[in-house]
Amino acid sequence: MEDKKNFGFGTQIRKSSYFNSTVKWGATGFSVYNHMYIPRDFGSPEQNFGI
Repeated sequence: MEDKKNFGFGTQIRKSSYFNSTVKWGATGFSVYNHMYIPRDFGSPEQNFGI
């Protein structure tokens, strides 16, 4: 199985103060907003909406 915590990041964009927690709770994809990475995907639709 592929390690989903191995993300590639650029130098012009920073991690938010919540980044490590979102990875801990299962974030699998990120978007960029205001020069920061924010989680956009946690796997299944149920996990994305906290159901």
